[in-house]
Amino acid sequence: AFSCSNDFTARAWSVRGEHVQLYAGHTGGVRCGLALGGWLWTGSDDHTIRCWDVESGGVVRVLEGHTRGVLALAAASSLLFSGGDDACIKGWRLRASEGEASCVLSVN
Repeated sequence: AFSCSNDFTARAWSVRGEHVQLYAGHTGGVRCGLALGGWLWTGSDDHTIRCWDVESGGVVRVLEGHTRGVLALAAASSLLFSGGDDACIKGWRLRASEGEASCVLSVN
């Protein structure tokens, strides 16, 4: 299980409730998270989406494009969708094996 926090971090937890991994690097509160395969995607008040390696806790990629906080993440097929406090929805084409994404859709 994963949790997101206003202390600028996300965390992984075991089924026993033990802290397993810390994901630190955002510069604003972490508002949402989405686990996809071996990656954890997080959206933050710092206007970015970060892709984390679940095992190592390291940042794989930082996506920029929102002008305000990122409030929601969802995935369908090979797309990651983000919704922001900037009243914008963005679609990012994923290359899951590399933790890579590129913006292919922006709706205001």
